Amino acid sequence: MAERRGDIELRYNATALDYILLLPLFGKMFLAVVARLLIRPFSKRPKPRTLLKDVVFTILRTFLGGVNVAQDTLFSISTADGYASFVKKNKLPATETVLGSGLKAFWFGPKSADKIVLFFHGGGYAKAASPGHFAWLHDLQKDLAAKGHSVSVFLPAYEVTTDRPSPKGRYPIQLQQAAESLAWLIEKEHKKPSDIIVAGDSAGGHMTISLLSHLLHPHPAATKITLAEPLASAILISPWNKLFPSPSSMDTYKQTSDMIIPSAGQRWSSMYLGLQEEDSYNNPHIAPPEWFGGLEGQVRDVLVWGGGGEAIITTIVNFSEKLKTAHPKVELVVQPGAAHDDPIIEKLLGYKEKHEGTRVIEAWIGERL
Repeated sequence: MAERRGDIELRYNATALDYILLLPLFGKMFLAVVARLLIRPFSKRPKPRTLLKDVVFTILRTFLGGVNVAQDTLFSISTADGYASFVKKNKLPATETVLGSGLKAFWFGPKSADKIVLFFHGGGYAKAASPGHFAWLHDLQKDLAAKGHSVSVFLPAYEVTTDRPSPKGRYPIQLQQAAESLAWLIEKEHKKPSDIIVAGDSAGGHMTISLLSHLLHPHPAATKITLAEPLASAILISPWNKLFPSPSSMDTYKQTSDMIIPSAGQRWSSMYLGLQEEDSYNNPHIAPPEWFGGLEGQVRDVLVWGGGGEAIITTIVNFSEKLKTAHPKVELVVQPGAAHDDPIIEKLLGYKEKHEGTRVIEAWIGERL
């Protein structure tokens, strides 16, 4: 019998019925788009700035709200396969590093670069890095290099909850792999902490926070890291910092301008924790402010970016305020109207114009290189 966490059945193997039930869900997605197109011109609720994003977000909200755990695992491609496809399509060099545990990490830019952005991708801990991640990271490295900066991006292909054989990707494996990745850069690639920027989007932002918690309070299951000096910076892009979101904890009024819904957060949180208890490492929302005391000794400064149209923007703002009580150099940037993970989502959807959030992040990194 499959495990259960509350109302969530942690069953990973799809049955014939799971496949069959996708058919009416696809029909529901179509009807949701039709309804949204009819309502959009008259709706006074927040909406994405373009029709394309409105349609895509409607599809995603309907899909994410209609699948179970087993169905969620059917739509996956590994980070390794995605990276290989991206570099082949764009005629880029494929540079891979295999860490001591067997964890693979991929590079954008030369390994010999002076500065490194250690980046943890988002996806609710259930999804691998998307083509949008690869395109965004490639452009970030390329544009910074064009300005004369010697910088590369290091992207670990950390374990996610939809990896096979299931169940995989459960806490604390991501924290273990985050710590291993940072330790590898320092010990094997001989990078100074002051030359490393740690960053992540959504669940990758959560992973970055967990790593900072580990630096402050070494987790017994992860590699202990004693930094000789603070990291150059940490960047949290739409950080998922509250597990098991409920409608009351989300700005549900803004769900029409976003793609995130409470039921998806509940499912992904359950897949991530299994039957384990919440703690300050895996759920930063419940960590007291004093948990982050001493953060200034681990990282020089922190940028938190959020979209004003995000359904989780209140938790992002509240968490940044918590960090500010422990570190004097925490900067929060909220871009009006932007959705969750908007800079990377726009890259995924093929937008050519550089997102304002990307400009902010690129400038922040450039000032620290």
